[in-house]
Amino acid sequence: MKLKLHNFKTSKLFMTAALVAFTSFFSYAQTWTGATNTDFLEATNWDGGVIPNDTDVIIAPSSNNPVMNASLTSAGNANDYISHLVINPDGNLTISTTLLIGASGGNYFGSGTLNVEEGADINIRNQGRFGSDADNPQIVNINGGLLNTKNQIIIGDNGDCTFNINGGLVTSTTNGIILGGYNGVGIVNITGGVMRLNGGLAIDDRDDRPGSGYITISGDGSLELVGDQTEAVAPYITAEKIRTSNGTLQAVYDGRIDMTVISVDPATLSTNNVSLVKDIKISPNPTNGAFTVNLPVALQNITTEIYSINGAFVTSQKHQDNQTQLNINISNIATGVYVLKVLSNEGPMSFKLIKQ
Repeated sequence: MKLKLHNFKTSKLFMTAALVAFTSFFSYAQTWTGATNTDFLEATNWDGGVIPNDTDVIIAPSSNNPVMNASLTSAGNANDYISHLVINPDGNLTISTTLLIGASGGNYFGSGTLNVEEGADINIRNQGRFGSDADNPQIVNINGGLLNTKNQIIIGDNGDCTFNINGGLVTSTTNGIILGGYNGVGIVNITGGVMRLNGGLAIDDRDDRPGSGYITISGDGSLELVGDQTEAVAPYITAEKIRTSNGTLQAVYDGRIDMTVISVDPATLSTNNVSLVKDIKISPNPTNGAFTVNLPVALQNITTEIYSINGAFVTSQKHQDNQTQLNINISNIATGVYVLKVLSNEGPMSFKLIKQ
């Protein structure tokens, strides 16, 4: 029997009871005790004396917080997956290896703390629900590796969640990411690494749900939008639900991440910028040398700059005002991948450029 949390009433007391009820209804649940040490693959650390494999797992509070540094198969198990994963309030789990949650449709329900480290490859085959307990906020630290869900990621589900992306990649295959699912507040801080949205973004969009949230991008952090999501994202920028200091908002069109990556400098991030970059065309790209930047509107104070993929300055060119076509020639530079930056009265915008 599986309880669906979204069918419950949304009072804090009821949601706390719902999470407890959910964990108690697992058919083959194994609970972390940490009786021996912090090793996830040590059988004596589990209440059943067996390393979890194709079962439901509950991470309970312990003086020895579990650390998973090697896969389940490395411990002799037949598979690298567990059915469902629940982190109880005050529980703490660190993962730096391969883990599949649900062979076909497993879910993650989190309170407590989840740390995802370099080398992690975590795939949730259904929903990832972060902040599932109304009275116990969850903290998620993505410090490296990969966290992917097949279905949507909900941050700030029935409770609050602070989701820190310091490195690595967080992505959802379908249905995107929701901030503020029911009663919760979902806060995403992207200071490094990437959050990639394949199926859209929703921030407290439901009138029947009091949840809320926002995204802050800074440092080397990047929020990538796969497909044309201009109309969906622009209102969040206007309402400051997407906030930036010196991070990057990238729109990846046509679903081809390795083809055209369009960046908006967050210092001048605005609805106009997001709409403008969608309509700027570079042709040909890749180029043997000469190429044209076609602008949808005339701009002023135009300068184009080219940088190496590592950020080293290569060359620049000033252009006349009120132009809608910028002609550039880079025949004299080496083949490779570059960043073309267009500076104007609309602010800086960056594009991926390939020299053949």
